[in-house]
Amino acid sequence: KFNIRSGGVSPLFLALFCCTAAIAQPSDHGGLESMSMGDLLNQRVSVYRDSATASAVSESLRDAPAAMVIIDQEQIRRRAYHSMEDLVRDLPGFDTVVTNGTMQVVSYQRGYRTPWTQRTLVLVNGKVDNNLWNHSAQFSRQYPMSSISRVEVLYGPASAVYGPNAFLGVINIVTHNNSDLESGQHVADVNLELGSFNSSAVDVTLRGKQSRFSYNVGMRLFESDEAPIGDYADWVYTNEALLSDSTIWGAGIGLGIDPATGNPSPVGDANVDGIVTDAELQRDSPLGQYNDLSENQAFFADITYGDWTLGGFAWKTDEGYGPYYSFADGQPNSSWVHESQQLYLENTTKVSSALEVQSLLLYRENAIYGNWAESTGNFVSLSNWNAYNDAWRFEQQYNYQFNNRLLISGGVKYE
Repeated sequence: KFNIRSGGVSPLFLALFCCTAAIAQPSDHGGLESMSMGDLLNQRVSVYRDSATASAVSESLRDAPAAMVIIDQEQIRRRAYHSMEDLVRDLPGFDTVVTNGTMQVVSYQRGYRTPWTQRTLVLVNGKVDNNLWNHSAQFSRQYPMSSISRVEVLYGPASAVYGPNAFLGVINIVTHNNSDLESGQHVADVNLELGSFNSSAVDVTLRGKQSRFSYNVGMRLFESDEAPIGDYADWVYTNEALLSDSTIWGAGIGLGIDPATGNPSPVGDANVDGIVTDAELQRDSPLGQYNDLSENQAFFADITYGDWTLGGFAWKTDEGYGPYYSFADGQPNSSWVHESQQLYLENTTKVSSALEVQSLLLYRENAIYGNWAESTGNFVSLSNWNAYNDAWRFEQQYNYQFNNRLLISGGVKYE
């Protein structure tokens, strides 16, 4: 399967509600006219699939104790969502701002505002992907959309299941589990994207199934020059002339005369020797001029054999500050990087017809780092910074189906 998509497509607002369209699945009862009222009421439709997002126990969406919206792969293609940024901007109940700065997108669920998206929990196959340090969710262009089977959006607090960071709701990104493949079947999904401002992306997913063995591999590469400053509103604080003003930035960044030697210094000449070297470049261009490159990448993989799954993912977003800060205080060409890596082993065992045990061992790392050029009146600071965190977690959940009406669930977790 090979798709070519063009950039710059804007999804229509609130069209996600069409994902509730009911498509009845084949039934063993024959035609509809031969089915009883009870059989008709028990028919599963496409939106009523099994989900563990609401309560961490597999259940149909009809039975889930929460309001949820489901966006499946068909909707992703139909709505031309190129990234999670596109998808989140189209969600009902979310107030979304594209900052094109330190966070590409800040999305406020249910109207509750924080500096970043910090009170909505983002999961990848049920595993938390918010940053360990500041709890932020990065909705940029890094997730491979061809690897996503569906996105489940839960509205309302879910801290009883997930802890304090699910204050407003949950977004669970669910990748393909290959249940739709037959043994011996292998599928490749390749998407190429081209758009304005030298934007391009490659989105690839390879998956297959052979008897009890199955695999999923997904990757995405995205890069863009982003919109030039002239495409934004004419705000005073984003006047590009401020970036090279020597009265703000001195001769080391601004175009001016070195007061110590009297020699002219070009824009971006940080050591004021009259030459801008490669070591003084930031993101392939000098400080003192507007530049806002973005380079995102991701790799997802999991291997399943029987009841065991070994998987992991790693993604990185390297994006500039853009028009996020005043040009009299910060240089937009500086770099702001987010990284997330996870490796996990999980198992689901049916101890008996009534008792199921789910086990998970997971290791994760997060980093937010970059460089920063800041002017504070009479002083200019050039710095590199890094916030790194890691964690490991072991958990087991026990589900005992006492009878058709009672499920007893419990578990242990150490992180």
